Amino acid sequence: MIRLQHPQRGKSRLNIIPLINVVFLLLIFFMLTSTAIQQAIELPKAETAEENDSELIMLTIAMNGDLEIDSEKVTLEMLGTQLQRIMTKGQKKLRIEADRHLEFLRFGDVLDRVREVGIVDFVIATEPMENSSS
Repeated sequence: MIRLQHPQRGKSRLNIIPLINVVFLLLIFFMLTSTAIQQAIELPKAETAEENDSELIMLTIAMNGDLEIDSEKVTLEMLGTQLQRIMTKGQKKLRIEADRHLEFLRFGDVLDRVREVGIVDFVIATEPMENSSS
C-alpha cells in the first residue's frame, strides 16, 4: 500500500472581525430606528381641526405615556411644578398633543395635573380628517 504524504498546512483561523463589525452596525441601526419610531406621535383626526398660530406651551404625551413640555422630558409628578414655573413667565395657554393610541386613563391623569395648576385654557391637537368624498 502506498501512502502519500500531504503537505502540512498551517493552522487556519477564521477571521471574525468583519462579522463583528456588521453585527455592531446592525445593532446601532436598530437602536436608532426604534428610538425614532417611539418618539413620533400619531394625533387623532377631527372634522373641526384647524391651524393654531398663537404661542402656546406644548405638552406632548407619547403612546407609552412619556411626557414632554416644549421638548423637555418630565414625569407626571413633575408636570405641575414645571407648568407652574412656565406660567409665572406669563404664558397661560397650553396645547396638548396626545397620541391617538394613548390610554385614556393616562390622559385623564395629565388633565388633572394641568387643572390643578390652574390652566383651564388649553387646546387638544388633532389632524384634519381626510375627505374621502372628493
